[in-house]
Amino acid sequence: MRRTTASLLAVLSLAACEKKQPSDAVTVSDSAGVHIVANREPVWTAATAWRLGAQPTLQIGGGVADTSTLVGPVTGAFRLRDGRVVVADRGAHAIRWFTSDGKPLLRQGREGEGPGEFRWMSRMLEVDDSIAVFDPQLHRLSVFDNNGNLGRTITMAAAAGTTIPPEPIGRMSTGRWIATSTSVHALGEPSGPSRDSAWAWITGSDGTADTLIAAFAGSDVLIASGEHFMGVLPAPFGRTTTMRVHDGAIWVGTADSYRIDALDLQGRLITSVRLDERLTILDPDRGAAVVDSVRKGFSARNIAAMIAQTYDEALDKLKLPEFEPPYSTFRIADDSTLWVEKFVTEGHTGATKWDVFLPDGRLQGTITLPPGFTPTQIGHQEILGVWKDPDGIDHVVAYPLLRGAGS
Repeated sequence: MRRTTASLLAVLSLAACEKKQPSDAVTVSDSAGVHIVANREPVWTAATAWRLGAQPTLQIGGGVADTSTLVGPVTGAFRLRDGRVVVADRGAHAIRWFTSDGKPLLRQGREGEGPGEFRWMSRMLEVDDSIAVFDPQLHRLSVFDNNGNLGRTITMAAAAGTTIPPEPIGRMSTGRWIATSTSVHALGEPSGPSRDSAWAWITGSDGTADTLIAAFAGSDVLIASGEHFMGVLPAPFGRTTTMRVHDGAIWVGTADSYRIDALDLQGRLITSVRLDERLTILDPDRGAAVVDSVRKGFSARNIAAMIAQTYDEALDKLKLPEFEPPYSTFRIADDSTLWVEKFVTEGHTGATKWDVFLPDGRLQGTITLPPGFTPTQIGHQEILGVWKDPDGIDHVVAYPLLRGAGS
Protein backbone atom coordinates (compact mmCIF):
# COMPACT_ATOMS: atom_id res chain seq x y z
CA MET A 1 0.00 0.00 0.00
CA ARG A 2 1.46 3.34 -1.02
CA ARG A 3 2.95 5.65 1.56
CA THR A 4 1.24 8.97 2.20
CA THR A 5 1.96 12.06 4.24
CA ALA A 6 -1.04 11.25 6.40
CA SER A 7 -0.66 8.26 8.66
CA LEU A 8 -2.91 6.36 10.99
CA LEU A 9 0.02 6.48 13.37
CA ALA A 10 0.30 10.25 13.19
CA VAL A 11 -2.49 10.57 15.67
CA LEU A 12 -1.63 14.13 16.63
CA SER A 13 -2.16 15.43 13.08
CA LEU A 14 -5.77 15.89 12.08
CA ALA A 15 -6.89 15.30 8.51
CA ALA A 16 -7.89 18.35 6.48
CA CYS A 17 -11.57 17.47 6.47
CA GLU A 18 -11.89 17.04 10.25
CA LYS A 19 -14.49 19.20 11.91
CA LYS A 20 -15.03 20.14 15.50
CA GLN A 21 -16.98 17.24 16.97
CA PRO A 22 -19.43 16.96 19.84
CA SER A 23 -17.65 16.12 23.08
CA ASP A 24 -19.83 13.05 23.62
CA ALA A 25 -19.15 11.54 20.17
CA VAL A 26 -15.64 10.30 20.94
CA THR A 27 -13.18 9.84 23.78
CA VAL A 28 -9.45 10.02 23.07
CA SER A 29 -7.00 8.82 25.70
CA ASP A 30 -3.43 7.67 26.05
CA SER A 31 -2.59 4.86 28.43
CA ALA A 32 0.85 3.33 28.86
CA GLY A 33 1.88 4.63 25.46
CA VAL A 34 -1.26 3.33 23.70
CA HIS A 35 -3.47 5.82 21.85
CA ILE A 36 -7.11 4.78 22.33
CA VAL A 37 -9.95 6.33 20.33
CA ALA A 38 -13.37 5.22 21.61
CA ASN A 39 -16.14 6.36 19.27
CA ARG A 40 -19.83 6.43 20.16
CA GLU A 41 -21.54 8.08 17.20
CA PRO A 42 -20.76 9.47 13.73
CA VAL A 43 -20.48 13.18 13.01
CA TRP A 44 -21.35 13.40 9.32
CA THR A 45 -24.43 15.37 8.37
CA ALA A 46 -26.34 15.29 5.10
CA ALA A 47 -24.10 18.10 3.87
CA THR A 48 -20.75 16.69 5.01
CA ALA A 49 -21.25 12.97 4.32
CA TRP A 50 -19.20 11.23 1.64
CA ARG A 51 -20.79 9.18 -1.12
CA LEU A 52 -19.99 7.50 -4.43
CA GLY A 53 -20.84 8.97 -7.79
CA ALA A 54 -23.82 7.34 -9.47
CA GLN A 55 -21.85 6.02 -12.48
CA PRO A 56 -18.44 4.34 -12.70
CA THR A 57 -15.64 6.27 -14.39
CA LEU A 58 -13.81 3.08 -15.40
CA GLN A 59 -14.93 -0.41 -16.34
CA ILE A 60 -12.58 -3.15 -17.46
CA GLY A 61 -14.24 -6.28 -18.79
CA GLY A 62 -16.91 -6.77 -21.39
CA GLY A 63 -18.18 -9.23 -23.96
CA VAL A 64 -16.28 -12.27 -25.20
CA ALA A 65 -14.90 -10.31 -28.18
CA ASP A 66 -13.60 -7.52 -25.95
CA THR A 67 -9.82 -7.71 -25.43
CA SER A 68 -10.31 -6.24 -21.95
CA THR A 69 -12.42 -9.23 -20.88
CA LEU A 70 -11.17 -10.74 -17.65
CA VAL A 71 -11.22 -14.49 -17.13
CA GLY A 72 -11.58 -14.03 -13.39
CA PRO A 73 -11.84 -14.30 -10.57
CA VAL A 74 -9.84 -11.13 -10.03
CA THR A 75 -7.43 -11.44 -7.09
CA GLY A 76 -6.47 -7.76 -6.92
CA ALA A 77 -6.55 -4.47 -8.78
CA PHE A 78 -5.10 -1.02 -8.20
CA ARG A 79 -4.20 2.15 -10.03
CA LEU A 80 -0.54 3.08 -10.28
CA ARG A 81 0.73 6.60 -9.67
CA ASP A 82 0.88 7.24 -13.43
CA GLY A 83 -2.81 6.31 -13.82
CA ARG A 84 -2.40 2.84 -15.31
CA VAL A 85 -4.41 0.02 -13.78
CA VAL A 86 -2.88 -3.33 -12.82
CA VAL A 87 -5.09 -6.42 -12.43
CA ALA A 88 -4.27 -9.89 -11.10
CA ASP A 89 -6.46 -12.21 -13.20
CA ARG A 90 -6.39 -15.55 -11.42
CA GLY A 91 -8.34 -17.37 -14.12
CA ALA A 92 -5.81 -16.31 -16.77
CA HIS A 93 -2.83 -16.93 -14.43
CA ALA A 94 -1.68 -13.48 -15.47
CA ILE A 95 -1.05 -9.91 -14.37
CA ARG A 96 -2.54 -7.38 -16.77
CA TRP A 97 -1.79 -3.71 -17.28
CA PHE A 98 -4.37 -1.27 -18.68
CA THR A 99 -4.33 2.39 -19.62
CA SER A 100 -5.94 4.88 -17.25
CA ASP A 101 -9.21 4.52 -19.18
CA GLY A 102 -9.12 0.71 -19.34
CA LYS A 103 -7.46 -0.16 -22.69
CA PRO A 104 -5.23 -3.28 -22.61
CA LEU A 105 -1.48 -2.60 -22.55
CA LEU A 106 0.47 -5.61 -21.33
CA ARG A 107 0.05 -9.10 -19.99
CA GLN A 108 2.57 -11.14 -18.03
CA GLY A 109 2.29 -14.66 -16.69
CA ARG A 110 0.74 -17.96 -17.61
CA GLU A 111 -0.05 -21.27 -15.97
CA GLY A 112 3.03 -23.15 -14.88
CA GLU A 113 5.84 -23.36 -12.36
CA GLY A 114 8.61 -21.51 -14.17
CA PRO A 115 9.74 -17.92 -13.54
CA GLY A 116 6.82 -15.53 -13.92
CA GLU A 117 4.30 -18.38 -14.07
CA PHE A 118 1.52 -19.19 -11.60
CA ARG A 119 -0.50 -22.11 -10.34
CA TRP A 120 -2.72 -19.94 -8.17
CA MET A 121 -2.79 -16.24 -7.32
CA SER A 122 -4.02 -15.39 -3.83
CA ARG A 123 -2.77 -11.83 -3.31
CA MET A 124 -1.31 -8.88 -5.21
CA LEU A 125 0.62 -6.13 -3.41
CA GLU A 126 1.87 -2.74 -4.55
CA VAL A 127 5.20 -2.09 -2.86
CA ASP A 128 6.92 1.16 -3.80
CA ASP A 129 7.52 0.90 -7.56
CA SER A 130 6.99 -2.85 -7.73
CA ILE A 131 4.11 -5.32 -7.97
CA ALA A 132 4.26 -8.55 -6.00
CA VAL A 133 1.99 -11.56 -6.54
CA PHE A 134 1.89 -14.53 -4.18
CA ASP A 135 1.23 -18.10 -5.34
CA PRO A 136 0.30 -20.23 -2.29
CA GLN A 137 0.58 -23.49 -4.22
CA LEU A 138 4.20 -22.76 -5.11
CA HIS A 139 4.77 -20.77 -1.87
CA ARG A 140 6.37 -18.21 -4.16
CA LEU A 141 6.31 -14.43 -4.34
CA SER A 142 6.99 -12.98 -7.79
CA VAL A 143 8.07 -9.33 -7.89
CA PHE A 144 7.62 -7.32 -11.10
CA ASP A 145 8.46 -3.72 -11.90
CA ASN A 146 5.71 -1.39 -13.07
CA ASN A 147 6.49 -2.24 -16.70
CA GLY A 148 5.97 -5.94 -16.22
CA ASN A 149 9.58 -7.09 -15.98
CA LEU A 150 10.16 -9.91 -13.51
CA GLY A 151 12.68 -8.69 -10.96
CA ARG A 152 12.99 -11.57 -8.52
CA THR A 153 11.18 -14.52 -7.01
CA ILE A 154 11.17 -15.43 -3.33
CA THR A 155 10.17 -18.84 -2.05
CA MET A 156 8.52 -18.41 1.34
CA ALA A 157 9.56 -20.90 4.00
CA ALA A 158 7.91 -21.85 7.30
CA ALA A 159 9.39 -20.86 10.63
CA ALA A 160 11.17 -23.49 12.68
CA GLY A 161 8.62 -25.78 14.32
CA THR A 162 5.84 -24.88 11.86
CA THR A 163 4.81 -26.55 8.62
CA ILE A 164 3.08 -24.01 6.35
CA PRO A 165 4.99 -21.08 4.78
CA PRO A 166 3.43 -17.70 5.57
CA GLU A 167 1.76 -15.37 3.07
CA PRO A 168 3.27 -11.90 2.57
CA ILE A 169 1.02 -8.92 3.30
CA GLY A 170 3.54 -6.08 3.10
CA ARG A 171 7.21 -5.13 2.84
CA MET A 172 9.45 -3.32 5.32
CA SER A 173 11.76 -0.46 4.33
CA THR A 174 14.66 -2.87 4.87
CA GLY A 175 13.37 -5.16 2.13
CA ARG A 176 12.21 -7.88 4.51
CA TRP A 177 8.58 -8.98 4.31
CA ILE A 178 5.73 -9.05 6.81
CA ALA A 179 3.72 -12.23 6.43
CA THR A 180 0.89 -14.11 8.10
CA SER A 181 0.04 -17.73 8.76
CA THR A 182 -2.91 -19.57 10.27
CA SER A 183 -3.73 -22.91 11.84
CA VAL A 184 -3.01 -26.09 9.91
CA HIS A 185 -5.77 -28.71 9.72
CA ALA A 186 -5.00 -32.38 9.09
CA LEU A 187 -6.95 -35.38 7.91
CA GLY A 188 -8.57 -37.12 10.85
CA GLU A 189 -9.34 -33.93 12.75
CA PRO A 190 -12.88 -33.99 14.16
CA SER A 191 -15.61 -32.35 12.11
CA GLY A 192 -17.37 -29.30 13.41
CA PRO A 193 -16.77 -25.65 14.26
CA SER A 194 -13.33 -24.44 15.27
CA ARG A 195 -11.43 -21.20 15.64
CA ASP A 196 -8.08 -20.83 13.96
CA SER A 197 -5.02 -19.15 15.37
CA ALA A 198 -3.16 -16.49 13.37
CA TRP A 199 0.41 -15.24 13.47
CA ALA A 200 2.30 -12.28 12.03
CA TRP A 201 5.94 -12.79 11.05
CA ILE A 202 8.93 -10.94 9.69
CA THR A 203 10.77 -12.96 7.06
CA GLY A 204 14.42 -12.96 6.17
CA SER A 205 15.57 -11.84 2.73
CA ASP A 206 15.32 -15.48 1.63
CA GLY A 207 11.61 -15.64 2.55
CA THR A 208 12.00 -17.69 5.74
CA ALA A 209 9.74 -16.63 8.61
CA ASP A 210 12.34 -15.99 11.30
CA THR A 211 10.82 -13.42 13.68
CA LEU A 212 7.40 -13.77 15.31
CA ILE A 213 5.72 -10.39 15.76
CA ALA A 214 2.53 -11.50 17.50
CA ALA A 215 -0.14 -14.20 17.70
CA PHE A 216 -3.89 -13.57 17.48
CA ALA A 217 -7.22 -15.33 17.58
CA GLY A 218 -7.98 -16.37 14.01
CA SER A 219 -11.16 -16.78 12.01
CA ASP A 220 -14.05 -19.07 12.85
CA VAL A 221 -14.10 -22.07 10.51
CA LEU A 222 -16.16 -25.18 9.94
CA ILE A 223 -14.18 -28.40 9.50
CA ALA A 224 -15.67 -31.20 7.41
CA SER A 225 -13.54 -34.28 8.02
CA GLY A 226 -14.03 -37.78 6.70
CA GLU A 227 -11.93 -40.90 6.40
CA HIS A 228 -10.42 -39.79 3.08
CA PHE A 229 -11.43 -36.13 2.87
CA MET A 230 -11.05 -32.85 4.71
CA GLY A 231 -12.55 -29.46 3.89
CA VAL A 232 -12.29 -26.17 5.78
CA LEU A 233 -14.69 -23.31 5.09
CA PRO A 234 -15.70 -20.08 6.82
CA ALA A 235 -18.23 -20.72 9.56
CA PRO A 236 -21.63 -19.08 8.91
CA PHE A 237 -21.83 -15.92 11.06
CA GLY A 238 -18.27 -16.53 12.18
CA ARG A 239 -15.68 -13.93 13.12
CA THR A 240 -13.03 -13.15 10.52
CA THR A 241 -9.54 -11.97 11.47
CA THR A 242 -8.09 -9.33 9.15
CA MET A 243 -4.48 -8.12 9.08
CA ARG A 244 -3.17 -5.19 7.01
CA VAL A 245 0.20 -3.44 6.79
CA HIS A 246 0.26 0.33 6.54
CA ASP A 247 3.07 2.83 7.10
CA GLY A 248 5.24 0.48 9.11
CA ALA A 249 2.53 -0.91 11.39
CA ILE A 250 0.35 -4.02 11.42
CA TRP A 251 -3.37 -3.36 11.77
CA VAL A 252 -5.38 -6.26 13.20
CA GLY A 253 -9.06 -6.90 13.81
CA THR A 254 -10.42 -10.19 15.17
CA ALA A 255 -14.11 -9.13 15.19
CA ASP A 256 -14.57 -10.22 18.80
CA SER A 257 -15.67 -6.63 19.37
CA TYR A 258 -15.67 -3.46 17.29
CA ARG A 259 -11.99 -2.82 17.83
CA ILE A 260 -9.09 -2.53 15.39
CA ASP A 261 -5.55 -2.27 16.70
CA ALA A 262 -2.22 -1.11 15.31
CA LEU A 263 0.97 -2.84 16.47
CA ASP A 264 4.57 -1.92 15.84
CA LEU A 265 6.96 -4.52 14.41
CA GLN A 266 7.89 -5.67 17.92
CA GLY A 267 4.23 -6.60 18.50
CA ARG A 268 3.53 -3.71 20.88
CA LEU A 269 0.07 -2.14 20.79
CA ILE A 270 0.32 1.53 19.80
CA THR A 271 -3.17 2.55 18.60
CA SER A 272 -6.66 1.14 19.19
CA VAL A 273 -9.70 2.36 17.26
CA ARG A 274 -13.04 1.34 18.75
CA LEU A 275 -16.76 1.87 18.24
CA ASP A 276 -19.20 1.49 21.12
CA GLU A 277 -22.35 0.18 19.50
CA ARG A 278 -24.92 -2.43 20.40
CA LEU A 279 -24.36 -5.77 18.71
CA THR A 280 -27.07 -7.11 16.40
CA ILE A 281 -28.93 -10.10 17.79
CA LEU A 282 -28.85 -12.92 15.26
CA ASP A 283 -32.40 -13.67 14.23
CA PRO A 284 -32.86 -17.48 14.40
CA ASP A 285 -34.80 -17.58 11.14
CA ARG A 286 -32.08 -15.60 9.36
CA GLY A 287 -29.41 -17.88 10.78
CA ALA A 288 -31.28 -21.02 9.75
CA ALA A 289 -31.83 -19.64 6.24
CA VAL A 290 -28.13 -18.95 5.75
CA VAL A 291 -27.12 -22.41 7.00
CA ASP A 292 -29.73 -23.97 4.72
CA SER A 293 -28.34 -21.99 1.79
CA VAL A 294 -24.84 -23.28 2.53
CA ARG A 295 -26.18 -26.82 2.76
CA LYS A 296 -28.01 -26.51 -0.56
CA GLY A 297 -24.88 -25.10 -2.13
CA PHE A 298 -23.02 -28.32 -1.40
CA SER A 299 -25.86 -30.38 -2.77
CA ALA A 300 -25.87 -28.37 -5.99
CA ARG A 301 -22.13 -28.81 -6.59
CA ASN A 302 -20.83 -31.75 -8.56
CA ILE A 303 -19.15 -33.47 -5.61
CA ALA A 304 -19.24 -37.02 -4.37
CA ALA A 305 -22.16 -37.96 -2.15
CA MET A 306 -19.73 -38.96 0.62
CA ILE A 307 -18.16 -35.49 0.63
CA ALA A 308 -21.54 -33.77 0.59
CA GLN A 309 -22.60 -35.91 3.55
CA THR A 310 -19.43 -34.93 5.41
CA TYR A 311 -20.28 -31.25 4.97
CA ASP A 312 -23.84 -31.92 6.11
CA GLU A 313 -22.62 -33.61 9.27
CA ALA A 314 -20.28 -30.70 10.01
CA LEU A 315 -23.15 -28.21 9.62
CA ASP A 316 -25.25 -30.31 12.01
CA LYS A 317 -22.62 -29.64 14.70
CA LEU A 318 -22.60 -25.89 14.15
CA LYS A 319 -24.07 -23.74 16.90
CA LEU A 320 -24.84 -20.24 15.70
CA PRO A 321 -23.77 -17.31 17.90
CA GLU A 322 -26.24 -15.17 19.80
CA PHE A 323 -24.99 -12.00 18.09
CA GLU A 324 -23.74 -11.23 14.60
CA PRO A 325 -20.07 -10.17 14.40
CA PRO A 326 -19.60 -6.37 14.58
CA TYR A 327 -17.92 -6.17 11.18
CA SER A 328 -16.65 -8.34 8.31
CA THR A 329 -13.31 -6.81 7.32
CA PHE A 330 -11.50 -3.50 6.97
CA ARG A 331 -9.24 -1.64 4.57
CA ILE A 332 -6.88 1.30 4.94
CA ALA A 333 -7.15 3.93 2.22
CA ASP A 334 -4.28 5.65 0.42
CA ASP A 335 -4.99 8.76 2.51
CA SER A 336 -4.82 6.67 5.72
CA THR A 337 -8.53 6.75 6.47
CA LEU A 338 -9.79 3.50 7.97
CA TRP A 339 -12.77 1.81 6.27
CA VAL A 340 -14.63 -0.94 8.16
CA GLU A 341 -17.26 -3.08 6.45
CA LYS A 342 -20.38 -3.70 8.52
CA PHE A 343 -21.05 -7.41 8.83
CA VAL A 344 -22.41 -9.31 5.85
CA THR A 345 -22.67 -13.06 5.38
CA GLU A 346 -20.36 -15.02 3.09
CA GLY A 347 -21.43 -14.67 -0.54
CA HIS A 348 -23.47 -11.50 0.08
CA THR A 349 -24.17 -9.81 -3.28
CA GLY A 350 -26.14 -6.74 -2.20
CA ALA A 351 -24.94 -3.28 -1.26
CA THR A 352 -22.46 -3.00 1.62
CA LYS A 353 -22.00 -0.31 4.26
CA TRP A 354 -18.59 0.90 5.42
CA ASP A 355 -17.78 3.01 8.47
CA VAL A 356 -15.13 5.65 7.74
CA PHE A 357 -12.62 6.81 10.38
CA LEU A 358 -10.18 9.70 9.98
CA PRO A 359 -6.43 9.01 10.23
CA ASP A 360 -6.60 9.95 13.92
CA GLY A 361 -9.24 7.25 14.54
CA ARG A 362 -12.35 9.43 14.80
CA LEU A 363 -15.51 8.00 13.25
CA GLN A 364 -17.05 10.21 10.57
CA GLY A 365 -19.97 8.20 9.24
CA THR A 366 -21.09 5.37 6.96
CA ILE A 367 -20.89 5.15 3.19
CA THR A 368 -22.79 2.67 1.00
CA LEU A 369 -21.04 0.79 -1.80
CA PRO A 370 -22.95 -0.70 -4.77
CA PRO A 371 -24.24 -4.29 -4.93
CA GLY A 372 -21.62 -6.82 -6.01
CA PHE A 373 -18.75 -4.35 -5.57
CA THR A 374 -15.67 -5.14 -3.47
CA PRO A 375 -13.13 -2.31 -3.05
CA THR A 376 -9.47 -3.15 -3.66
CA GLN A 377 -8.04 0.39 -3.51
CA ILE A 378 -9.51 3.46 -1.86
CA GLY A 379 -8.03 6.74 -3.05
CA HIS A 380 -8.72 10.34 -2.14
CA GLN A 381 -11.10 10.90 -5.07
CA GLU A 382 -11.76 7.38 -6.36
CA ILE A 383 -12.62 3.91 -5.17
CA LEU A 384 -11.43 1.09 -7.42
CA GLY A 385 -12.54 -2.48 -7.00
CA VAL A 386 -14.09 -5.62 -8.44
CA TRP A 387 -17.73 -5.71 -9.49
CA LYS A 388 -19.30 -9.13 -9.97
CA ASP A 389 -22.15 -8.79 -12.46
CA PRO A 390 -25.44 -10.78 -12.22
CA ASP A 391 -23.86 -13.54 -14.33
CA GLY A 392 -21.01 -13.89 -11.86
CA ILE A 393 -18.38 -12.32 -14.16
CA ASP A 394 -15.73 -10.07 -12.62
CA HIS A 395 -15.16 -6.52 -13.86
CA VAL A 396 -12.71 -3.95 -12.52
CA VAL A 397 -14.54 -0.67 -12.01
CA ALA A 398 -13.86 2.70 -10.41
CA TYR A 399 -16.31 5.17 -8.87
CA PRO A 400 -15.67 8.79 -8.00
CA LEU A 401 -15.54 9.44 -4.26
CA LEU A 402 -17.51 12.59 -3.54
CA ARG A 403 -16.49 14.17 -0.24
CA GLY A 404 -18.99 16.32 1.56
CA ALA A 405 -18.86 20.04 2.17
CA GLY A 406 -15.71 21.21 3.89
CA SER A 407 -13.74 17.99 3.23
